[in-house]
Amino acid sequence: MSDPTLESILSDLANMPGREHAEQVGIVSLLWSKLELYTDVFLVRIMDIEDTATASVVITAMSFRAKLNALRVLGFDKRPDETWFSELQDVINEIDNDLRPDRNRYIHDYWLASSEKVMHVQHKPRLVREQARKLAIQFHSSRETTVGELTVFQVKVLACTGHFMDLLSRYNRYKPDELADEKQ
Repeated sequence: MSDPTLESILSDLANMPGREHAEQVGIVSLLWSKLELYTDVFLVRIMDIEDTATASVVITAMSFRAKLNALRVLGFDKRPDETWFSELQDVINEIDNDLRPDRNRYIHDYWLASSEKVMHVQHKPRLVREQARKLAIQFHSSRETTVGELTVFQVKVLACTGHFMDLLSRYNRYKPDELADEKQ
């Protein structure tokens, strides 16, 4: 490939429609991986497994939703106080019910871009009622997605990650053995 051809290809890629959206979706992916990492760190700490190999095997075998559920249950069992657990439950609910579905859509759906707009397309065939007694197949749903929407989502992920780390820090100030004695 000649240098002018390569330069032309690189220029086309740099100026392609949807490039800014693609970069923002990439940032969503990076931020989400950090949230998952901190979820693992939090879960390992609250599980109190001394053997790192065992902890690693257990954690990596779990889905993200299973990790959130385990964190919720163990958080209740080992809660330093009711306020701490209430905050933990709130952040887990926000991650699982609000952020996770949107993250999955941003990462796994189709993206179509023109010079005017960028569309986010979810391919999910389903039956819809076109008229009172008439069903039809809807193969996909689509909507325009702005860079601002992706940025707002990123801020929400960062806020939940920070809240997780604050909760973990507060948990680390307590000794779980002492907590068990206090609860009885």
